[in-house]
Amino acid sequence: MPKKRGGGQSKSLTLEELSANYHLPINDVAAKLGLCVTVLKQRCREHGITRWPYRKVKKLDNIINALETPAVEASVADSTRRLESIKKTREGLITDPNSKAHLRVGKLKAARKRAGFLARGDPGREVRGEGGSESGGGAGGIRVSAAAASGGL
Repeated sequence: MPKKRGGGQSKSLTLEELSANYHLPINDVAAKLGLCVTVLKQRCREHGITRWPYRKVKKLDNIINALETPAVEASVADSTRRLESIKKTREGLITDPNSKAHLRVGKLKAARKRAGFLARGDPGREVRGEGGSESGGGAGGIRVSAAAASGGL
């Protein structure tokens, strides 16, 4: 008689147990709960979670940490408002892991750049290719073919 596969009862998980672990990679959560990743994914699907939201949460945590770090003196009102907005987005992501709200936040690099510009009070940004550029591109970083430069086109 052939052996049956599976057949064992796996542990049922609540949405609260899952959401408490969104900040961890799915492999770590599966090991912590004593399940294989496949079974954990099945339990997630039962609760309507299509993808494990670890990367979304990590992205928001990184931006929150960058804004909380006093590396650059930015406008306090603007950074506080932005920080509160991102924290609300993170809370919303924990309640609805299928949310696309994290896409409206932007990226960490852009957040740091914005904080730097606000701190220095730069009204505009530096334009590449003007003045004494060392890149040797000449026309503002735009490549021009020899035929176009000589008027052949």
